[in-house]
Formats: sequence, C-alpha cells, structure tokens
Amino acid sequence: MCRQESSVNKLLYGREKQKYQHVVEDFYNGVRSLSQVPTQELNKELYKACENFTGLFSKLNTLERLWDIVSKHNLTILDVLESEPEYEEAHLGYLLEEVQVTLSSGDDPV
Repeated sequence: MCRQESSVNKLLYGREKQKYQHVVEDFYNGVRSLSQVPTQELNKELYKACENFTGLFSKLNTLERLWDIVSKHNLTILDVLESEPEYEEAHLGYLLEEVQVTLSSGDDPV
C-alpha cells in the first residue's frame, strides 16, 4: 500500500522533513559506530536487572515468553546468525539450535 502525503502535510512539514531525516540518519550512524558490548558485560547487566526484579516477575515465565518470541521468529534469527561472520564465528546459530533441541525434548510425554 502506497501512502501519499497530503498537500497540507507537505506544506506544514515539508521544510522540516530533511532536518529530521538527517537526525534519524545521524542517530543510526552513531549506533552503528558504537563498539560492541562484550558478552560478559551483557551477562553482568542482565544479572543485575534480574536481581532488581526478584519477586516481581517469574523468571521461568519470562524465559518462556522470551522463548515463544524466539521460536516464532526462529528461521529469521537463524538466517541472521548464520549470515554475519562474527555470529558465525561464535557459533550462535548452533547454540540456538541446541537450546531449541533441549527445550523441545521437554515437550515429549514421559
């Protein structure tokens, strides 16, 4: 579906459009140029966040909801993990598949 701007929008916001395009581009260029955060630092921050919310949320429920999202977009996530050299070197796609196998084996009736 192609949306066209109304003449009122063009008149009111036309001059500002380029300014905001540059602001958005600068923001994303800034994010792109940031250094990567080490996994250990992410884990440390995640641990601190979990401690802050202890008792407010069920960690198991949170992990289950997170896994539901990952499962829903599994193929897309795997494509990205296998297409980026840094993720491929860390074998993240393989690790995600291992998690999937481990979690899905718990679904089998005993």
